[in-house]
Amino acid sequence: MAKKLSFLLVFIFALIAASVTAFAAGTESTTPEAGFTEEKIQVEEDYDDFIEALEEKYKDIFFDENASSTAKIVEQIKYKRSASVIYSKRHVFNCRVSEAKYDDPVVLLMYIKIDGKYKPLEDVDSGDNYTIKPHHFSTKVDLEYIGANAVNEVRAILFRKSAADNLELNKNVQIVDFEIAVREWTLIEKANIAIPR
Repeated sequence: MAKKLSFLLVFIFALIAASVTAFAAGTESTTPEAGFTEEKIQVEEDYDDFIEALEEKYKDIFFDENASSTAKIVEQIKYKRSASVIYSKRHVFNCRVSEAKYDDPVVLLMYIKIDGKYKPLEDVDSGDNYTIKPHHFSTKVDLEYIGANAVNEVRAILFRKSAADNLELNKNVQIVDFEIAVREWTLIEKANIAIPR
């Protein structure tokens, strides 16, 4: 009986030791994830600085209401109003880059004119007015004005990241301007949105 009891105690201690070791190993494995998160935040902060520097350097291109460019970075940017009663000014802009280059992504900047000046039009999820992707873009934004007599003047600016040091109209930067009037939903539309069929 004493032998069985001794064996049982040894077995329990072995299980406890194995559990502690496994837990410790699991704890150590989370450390690189924390490092990755910090590194990701740093990269995002660097992108914020990058965009601010571009806005200062190219303000005559980005914010000149008469600026236009025939360069084709993407074929077409499409937008669609979101089916939302709560966020009635919400729109989603989409575009696809015809030639994806993973080592040279495309930068999309979004602005909206408020009181005669272009202001950043921020994605509702990220809080940024820029998207940097190699192929497909999708940004969800809330426009400023609603009503038949209030037009939202939106500007999209696109260029490859490698060209950021020397942007030139009609060469390596594309500017697309939109005029979007958003009307209030009708009662029937609101009902259809609230109760999808």
